[in-house]
Amino acid sequence: TDLESVLCLFLINTPEIKMGTLQHLGDTLTWLMAASLMRCLLMIMQVFKHDSKQWHMHELIARQLVKLCHLFAVSIVIGSLLLQAIKWAHDPVARVQAVVAPVFPGDHLKLKKQQ
Repeated sequence: TDLESVLCLFLINTPEIKMGTLQHLGDTLTWLMAASLMRCLLMIMQVFKHDSKQWHMHELIARQLVKLCHLFAVSIVIGSLLLQAIKWAHDPVARVQAVVAPVFPGDHLKLKKQQ
């Protein structure tokens, strides 16, 4: 779709445009059909890999994580989004860890770190 094409272009654009796109990613994706969502998810995961050293990107997308989880089937959430969230839970930047923490039940992450 046109929206899918524009979204993908924004995700590979300059950092400022990419950051603006990530801030509203959850809301934007609600307008896409299931097949387009899956294609966009692949692009989003590529952005994560490409920008893996930029903690600002991690924080922006982590803030969208709950919305994203509601858009996809459970198998996709577990296979893609939560795996990424686990990586962010161990991010060296405390702000990224704090944003992701509510996704996990109780004090599970805190307990695992103490063991």
